[in-house]
Amino acid sequence: MLKFTAFLFGAVAYFTFLFTILFAIGFVPDLIVPKAIDTGCTLLRLSYVRGKSRPAK
Repeated sequence: MLKFTAFLFGAVAYFTFLFTILFAIGFVPDLIVPKAIDTGCTLLRLSYVRGKSRPAK
């Protein structure tokens, strides 16, 4: 059981690493990923970063 658990942990770690690297490769040139490096941020996120609160509804 210990060998199977170690194998499962290794497989999950490997595929997580692989997904992260492939996402980073797609992130820079804007391939397939939903958000690219050069799309900028929205006004709401920018105001959040600057510490301002959202307008009341």
